[in-house]
Amino acid sequence: MKQLTRWVLALTLGATALPGTARAQSILPPPRGENRLFMEPYAGILFDNGARSGLGFEHVGPLFGVRFGALAGDRVRLLGDVGFAKVNDVAPSLRSEPRHQIDAQNFLATGGVEVEVVPGATSGTLSLQAGGLWRSLDARHGAPIANAGYRSQGVIAPGFGVRSTLTWRSELKLAFQDYIALDSPARHTPVLALGISFR
Repeated sequence: MKQLTRWVLALTLGATALPGTARAQSILPPPRGENRLFMEPYAGILFDNGARSGLGFEHVGPLFGVRFGALAGDRVRLLGDVGFAKVNDVAPSLRSEPRHQIDAQNFLATGGVEVEVVPGATSGTLSLQAGGLWRSLDARHGAPIANAGYRSQGVIAPGFGVRSTLTWRSELKLAFQDYIALDSPARHTPVLALGISFR
């Protein structure tokens, strides 16, 4: 009975100590010679407002992409970002048939900087990127519409996010960005994405 009590006590103490040990390891400084390059595939949703100014959330589609870059300091990352999203039914077709709908394909390519403003194993970040957005419109049923083809525009993309350390070389990242077109009137393309970063 005493032996069983010892085992139960040891298992209880071990189960209590393991989360604290993992947490302590996650916030220790990285070993020397650590790779400072990273790649961050992600998936999320994109809100397409290409046909209107302002900020709207009615036209939404899946987004897939990857961020890549390098650690420039303890709290600073230099990064590039490419992504693609297709959003259905962004507008009714000009054709008379009601079944024709216009879909939008969005290709994003930006670069910039991300700063960790709330440090820790789970940290808060602010980012600012600039680059281009290429948008194509196509009729889902029937022949392509007259203005099919990618139209490019310059964008700036402020954002914020949360990073959570998983292992020495991986982090989970939840991020919100707003791709703001530089033309007038400004058009907003908000993005919400979840990714995992590898070094």
